[in-house]
Amino acid sequence: LPVSSSLRRVVGIGQPPKEIRRIAWLMFFFVLLDASKGLLVSWSAVHSCEALVPLALCGKNMLSVIFGLWLGLLLEGRRGLRRCLQLRRNVWMLPVAACF
Repeated sequence: LPVSSSLRRVVGIGQPPKEIRRIAWLMFFFVLLDASKGLLVSWSAVHSCEALVPLALCGKNMLSVIFGLWLGLLLEGRRGLRRCLQLRRNVWMLPVAACF
């Protein structure tokens, strides 16, 4: 059944909640950054630049950390940035991070 646009606005049909959109963007950028690792390794193998692989991977990882800090600041302000930098929370997550 066709539904008018005014009814969609009132009921909220077709508009995902703001929190779900934020999570979707986070997942998109995470996958994009993670996929870049394979692209960097493949590119360096094709162009015989194996010496650049560690530098490129380090750069990718630094970009991931910077993006995470920026996202914490964007979503929750200074509180989010402080939560990202809490040493206790980071050490607690270290065993999980070591698996990747």
